[in-house]
This record gives sequence, C-alpha cells and structure tokens, in this order.
Amino acid sequence: DCPPSPAPRTSPRANDCSAKTFRVYNHNVNGLRDETKLEYIPRIMKKKNIDAYLIQETHLSGDFEKFIIDNYYFIHHGPETQPTNGAKGGVAIILSPELHAQWQSSGKAKKIIRGGFLSGETTRILSVSMKFESHSENNGNKKYHNLCLTTIYFPHSGYKEKDLESFNNDVSIFLSNILSQKNTTHIIGADTNSSIGSRTSFPENEFSPNDDDENPDPVLNLLGPFGNPRKSKTAEAVLNLMREFQLRAASSFFDNNNKY
Repeated sequence: DCPPSPAPRTSPRANDCSAKTFRVYNHNVNGLRDETKLEYIPRIMKKKNIDAYLIQETHLSGDFEKFIIDNYYFIHHGPETQPTNGAKGGVAIILSPELHAQWQSSGKAKKIIRGGFLSGETTRILSVSMKFESHSENNGNKKYHNLCLTTIYFPHSGYKEKDLESFNNDVSIFLSNILSQKNTTHIIGADTNSSIGSRTSFPENEFSPNDDDENPDPVLNLLGPFGNPRKSKTAEAVLNLMREFQLRAASSFFDNNNKY
C-alpha cells in the first residue's frame, strides 16, 4: 500500500516555472524486481539533481504509486500479472520530492494517464501532468503553465507487422489526447527499439532545414546532426509520429562524443 502523502510543500525551486530548468532522464532499466536496483535510482537522481526519471521495462505487475527511498515518488503502470517464466513490459515515472509536491498541489491539473494493453499484451505508455505558476499579472491574477511527462516502450521489430501497426495507431491516438492539452510543455522519454538516424541520414536533403523548398521534409527540423546515423527498419514508423506531432528528438541536438 502507498503511505499517506505529506502535506504539499511548494518550494521556489519547484514552483517557479519561468526560472525552472528541468532535468529529466529516460532509461530502459530491464527490470526493477530487485529492490536494491529501485533504491539506486533515487540516489542517482539526488546526486545529479534529476527532477523526473522516465522508465521502461520495469517487469513489475499492477498499477500503483508509492514512496521509495528519500521521499522519491514511484508511479507505475503494469499488467495485472507477469508470466511465470520471464517478464515483460511495465512503465514508470519517478518524481523528486519537489516535483512530487508540485504534482500533489496541482489541483485539477494533477493527472495520471495510463495507456491500455498494447503489443505483447503488456503496458507500454504512462503520462503524468502537473501545474506550475508561470507569472503574476499586474492585476494580481496568476498565470499557470502545465508540464506533462510521458514514458513509452515501443515493441521490437520481432513482433508481427500487424502488431507493430496497431501499436503505432494506439500511440498516435494517445499522443493526440495528451498533446491537445493547452498551455502545456511535453517531455516524452521512450525506448523506441529502433535507430531513427540523425539529420545526416538524409543525404537527399543536402540543404539547411530552414532553406526554402516546396516540400521540405519536416523531420529535418526535428532531428539534430548528432547521434547514430543508421536507420533501422522500424525507424520510419517513429519518424512518422515525429512528423505527425512535431516531436523533436532532443538528444540528437547535443554532441555526446559518438557514445550511442
């Protein structure tokens, strides 16, 4: 059972959206059945000042929330049961104590949105939303801005084509729902089980993404120049979702010294 939540406490660091820079990590953990592994993540979050940790493949069952070490908050979405032999799926989001307090104090903007059973009869999508005060107007009225954190676990290429297409359709519907929220910043962490390439993967478009062209591929503005240039066979489905919803692959805009 989840212990009772403490009274919300909003610190300047957590509540000042205009000055806040969020640090969010994304990680396929390949199982969290080992409690020591679950305790390790909050320690890393505390050490590196990470606000939210987006997780795929927990291999845990059930939908639940609970406090873990140092008052970090674990929100989970998993199948009702896991197979006797092996394990599959499960997604989660861990919030820092500050971000959890902000989520708790968000009123109607406080949301958990769980995707249904998808490919492989497991759970693959989870979103958490909250509200921040962005600024106050001269008349004293407060303005607010929302933050939506989403974790997605894509099926691998070994699934049947119809299952992959069904998953992509379900993801498209889910994204249409959460991205329709107004005045909201979205951060999506995903294990796409594919390599989507980089801007350099499109040699046929040897021009700046801002150059004038009748039909420029919008992905040129959504992919950066860094990362693995190889595109796997499942890449196009992910790229089509990026095109459809104007989703930027943020990590491809930063040089990580070819460590991919």
